[in-house]
Amino acid sequence: MPLLPRQELIDYIQSTPTGRHTRAAWYLYEGLTGTQLPIENLRIGNFVPLLDPKRFFTATPRKISRQRIDDNLLGTLEFSPGGDRLPGAEQITQRGMPV
Repeated sequence: MPLLPRQELIDYIQSTPTGRHTRAAWYLYEGLTGTQLPIENLRIGNFVPLLDPKRFFTATPRKISRQRIDDNLLGTLEFSPGGDRLPGAEQITQRGMPV
């Protein structure tokens, strides 16, 4: 994240604050850097999933009200195993086998 100019990110977020990818970038930036940007909490818009549950295996969402994000990572921001929903993996879960 240090390569991303902070003010450029702030300007981007303020230009489209309710965009799905904007909110994800904002949430990830603050979570991974431990720095809160000088931007007001969102007050409008539905909560959106951080990861697309149709593409990835995800956890039960944890609501993040500041960015109106459903954090559905399988772990934490520090460590989150990932898994694509490939056809073979989907068949395994349908048989009740843990992935």
